[in-house]
Amino acid sequence: MNKLFLVFTFIFTMNLSANSVTMNAKVTASKKCSKETEMVAFVHYADKPNEYLYQVEVPVNGNVEFAVLPGLYELEAVNKIGCFGKLSIDAREPASAKKELNLEIKE
Repeated sequence: MNKLFLVFTFIFTMNLSANSVTMNAKVTASKKCSKETEMVAFVHYADKPNEYLYQVEVPVNGNVEFAVLPGLYELEAVNKIGCFGKLSIDAREPASAKKELNLEIKE
């Protein structure tokens, strides 16, 4: 039973990663917002804003990379002084796609 589970898990994981789209986002900040050097970035489904798929800390002018299945998503970033940014992501392209994104947070 354990061997079957491991094989199934491996095949499912391989299939999931083969269909995923890799996103690389650079998160920048306006001059006033860059005083706070750390931000938190979130990725969620476009139609489910409260279901976060990723939550990571990222420095100002830092990059965050994540993989998602084809679909519509949003990338948000916020810092401690209330600066915020939001970017809609269309990841419905071919599975081999890799997207470069830029998100600027503002007051």
